[in-house]
Amino acid sequence: LDTSQLSLEDMEDYHDRIEDATPAYGAFLFGYPHLLPKLQGDALARILAEARNTMFEGGIVALDLNGVPEPDRGVGLRKVSDLKADSVIGSALPLVDILHMNEEELQLLTGCKLRNTEEMRLEDEFAIASATNLFLLCGVAIVVVTRGKKGSYVSCNDEDRFQKSPMLPSSWVDCTAKLPCVELPSGTIINTNGAGDSFTAGFLVAAMLRHTGMTVPVSTSPTRGSSSSGGFETPRSAATEVSFESTSTPPRRTTGSSPKPRKKLTPYQLYMRENYVALKQKCNDDKKKIFSVCHQMWEDESDDVKAFYERQADEEEEFANISQSTTEASLALQDQLDVLDSTPRRGASPSDHFGSNSFSPFGDINTNSFNNNNNNNNGNDPSRNIYMTNRALNLESAVQFASLVASHHVDTATRDLTHLDVTRLLERALTLPEGLEEI
Repeated sequence: LDTSQLSLEDMEDYHDRIEDATPAYGAFLFGYPHLLPKLQGDALARILAEARNTMFEGGIVALDLNGVPEPDRGVGLRKVSDLKADSVIGSALPLVDILHMNEEELQLLTGCKLRNTEEMRLEDEFAIASATNLFLLCGVAIVVVTRGKKGSYVSCNDEDRFQKSPMLPSSWVDCTAKLPCVELPSGTIINTNGAGDSFTAGFLVAAMLRHTGMTVPVSTSPTRGSSSSGGFETPRSAATEVSFESTSTPPRRTTGSSPKPRKKLTPYQLYMRENYVALKQKCNDDKKKIFSVCHQMWEDESDDVKAFYERQADEEEEFANISQSTTEASLALQDQLDVLDSTPRRGASPSDHFGSNSFSPFGDINTNSFNNNNNNNNGNDPSRNIYMTNRALNLESAVQFASLVASHHVDTATRDLTHLDVTRLLERALTLPEGLEEI
């Protein structure tokens, strides 16, 4: 269609019609219904239903709670019928894919009691599980409870409920996750205002992430098996453009060979790595201008921000040393799994390729995508792993990702940053405590 001859009004009408006819991919996040008297009960349900109708396959609908009042009722755990009859959120609960609240709000809404002592830790965890189950029985797909310094608890509904929200990761069905909080360095100045909001946003993004099946080298001379961000396709970062050595994912090497010397990441290199993608767009890919602007930005930063990047560089160096010590042990296991082999046996199924005991943080696999890619590429595209395409993060990695997003918001040195490096956050979220990187 030639739009050059259209008037301004016709052009606006044309764009409106195109927008109306184009499905919206993404999510809808509604917050604080207890503080919005005119948007409660059936009104809230209508808003969530309308939002779902505007998104492709219903998208993901999230509800974030705040301002829950003291209940006017007796002591004891509420029943499912009580929550369904709740005047604020009751009628909207079946439409909610992700419901977030903190442990205080959980107690106010359900009547559960938490002692918050080490001696009663197991009893508290059981009480949280019982209370979150009430919301699952009301039709919520995923219930997220943040507990401050004690971490977070996430519980997911069954397959029938997940089928009503096809944009949710199907691998999360019937799963639960209990993770500790992300610890910040000693002396960090924190501001916890908005921590729950940032956690919810991070968890929502994590639920939407899907593996592209592509691998991206982390250095200019990549070693076999090395990749960036666990295989996520991302714009080229400073790790590739400026030849940074990967400090969080040591290059894979043959057992018995001597390790390649690794350069220590400096605070300035880390700063450039996090700002590179934004600067690349801002400077129209002019490398000289990128380095010049970044250097000036670094010089203008406060001492607190520079100190933060110094701590982050030290943390990455410490983690790299731990990873280096476990590399030999992990190579044998990685060779056996070899899940990033992009030339699978003809006719092999995804389960044949991964094996019954292999581990991956990307829990979903799209069989239609598998078949299409296999037919189109015949296994000859060395840059694409058909078994990983369209897989989602596992629940534990998603929770860890959300915690990392919240930690950046809580830290006063980073809460006002204009953007976060998702690639770097994923590198940390996809790392097991033992130092083995998830495939």
